[in-house]
Amino acid sequence: MFFLVTALYAFSSQAQMKPDSALDNKLRNMVNFYDIKRTVLSHFDEQISRLPPSDSNSIKKVNRQIKMWNRKLWQMEYYTNREGKVQDPNQVNYAAYRQSEQSRGMNSPLAQQQDWILQGPYNSDNGIGRFDKIAFHPTDANTIFAGSAFGGLFKTPNGGATWYPVSAYLPSLGVAGIAIHPANPGIIYILSGDANIGNPYPSNSLGVFKTYDGGANWYRTGLLSNQPFQAGELIMDPSNPEILLAATTIGIFRTTNGGDTWTSSIAGNFTDIKFKPGNTGTVYAAGPNYFMVSTNNGTSFTNVNINGIAGATRIAIGVTPANPQKVVLLAGPVMSGGGSFQGIYISTQSGQNFTLATQTPNIFYSYIGNAVTNDQSGYDIAICISPVNENEIFTGGLSCWKSTNGGFAWSQVSAYWPGDDPYMHPDIHDIKINPLNNAVYCANDGGIYHYTSTSWTPLFNGACTSQFYHFERENDEGDIWGGTQDNGMQEQDGGGNYYMYATGDGFDEMTDHEYLVADGESDDIYFSVNQKVRKDVLGGTADITPAGSNGFFLTWR
Repeated sequence: MFFLVTALYAFSSQAQMKPDSALDNKLRNMVNFYDIKRTVLSHFDEQISRLPPSDSNSIKKVNRQIKMWNRKLWQMEYYTNREGKVQDPNQVNYAAYRQSEQSRGMNSPLAQQQDWILQGPYNSDNGIGRFDKIAFHPTDANTIFAGSAFGGLFKTPNGGATWYPVSAYLPSLGVAGIAIHPANPGIIYILSGDANIGNPYPSNSLGVFKTYDGGANWYRTGLLSNQPFQAGELIMDPSNPEILLAATTIGIFRTTNGGDTWTSSIAGNFTDIKFKPGNTGTVYAAGPNYFMVSTNNGTSFTNVNINGIAGATRIAIGVTPANPQKVVLLAGPVMSGGGSFQGIYISTQSGQNFTLATQTPNIFYSYIGNAVTNDQSGYDIAICISPVNENEIFTGGLSCWKSTNGGFAWSQVSAYWPGDDPYMHPDIHDIKINPLNNAVYCANDGGIYHYTSTSWTPLFNGACTSQFYHFERENDEGDIWGGTQDNGMQEQDGGGNYYMYATGDGFDEMTDHEYLVADGESDDIYFSVNQKVRKDVLGGTADITPAGSNGFFLTWR
């Protein structure tokens, strides 16, 4: 199976990591997982060895690529068969789900003899897990839906105070798009997969799923394509809810019968799609470096020439009912030299005749406190225009920025680091403003946040979406420790609540088991975060990383 090669090849060439032609050439035609793993890690070890220790910026860039690759290699090893070939994780999970469903209530070895009991995290202080999409109930401002990267769809009935899953029987599926019927909100569609192409866990979509009863039961709709693809966005025509459009990496697909059948409108790589407010005959779609318009409800599309857009690698689309003719494009990545980004482009003619509004400041960076200047516009990019004020615009990248003059000037409104104010977990994937009450919500690598003009309130309670690499239960107190993707080392502090003991990517941990520690004590705690191995000591932690090590300690004993 060529899944691993294609997935890792796309992974190395997208979003968070600059293309590495030397590594691409080494991996070409390689199919065995363990050969690929050795080649990747050896390649970056060689790069590190050639850099002088004083070149900290170059070392950081290489280490970042190593971290991203380690995330992918760690996940894919679980789906590697005896021949060293990797199976598609979503296909494996969905096949297991179908088999389990068929065995439910039967005398089958697949049937669970005892129930599993969720151990959390139900809540955490600085981040719980990645969410990619937000959607609102058509008439109840307190009912909100949020799609996670690998945990399905969640719902809150109380404005985010508590969350619960409504797709529990769709195992480990990401949600790249959410569409809710405007007259019958029990009918919900989700586009499965990961909306962020090239992110640390790229996964093929299994298509669109539909529920008629608010999430109690889900059905797979008609096949979009026989080709493997990744998901981008899903939208529903509010004037005719039987019509939906799905943006994917192999094109835009359209249904006119509620998902029973889908047809291809146009081939290509598309990551965002929007209806024109008040006129769903007009549809806007964006690819890596192109923008298209349909004037026949998404049946076909034509390209719009925009000066300067050719250098972009991902584009997000903003529209607003406050001015239906206005379209704002946020285009990444950061341009070489000067630190500017590709730009904010504005049309006031329904997607025609765009002008460049600004390329400064670089709103894909974070400047508050300890500045972070890593461009990730292919992984975290979002834009949203107020439904009542066309001049109020929010964008997301590493952090959140806001414009109050229509997109020409910008100020940073969220900090990257927990110690800075106003803090919100970084890596922002979606920003939405609820049209029922104008409340601003943000989905990012930490969870869901609500904006209150000067601060961000985390809304994590019940949003159990932490992506654990490893976890372990303490021998004496029974608390759980675990390393999570982008939410650090989490420690259970009672019940289902956790707190972030260390930031970054937490991987492995070893707690107070006497047989695992050299000195025979039962209160030792060791853990690895990014490239460091650390030990818990009085008043903090101590770095005990082996000298000369450049690797990430995903697993060790």
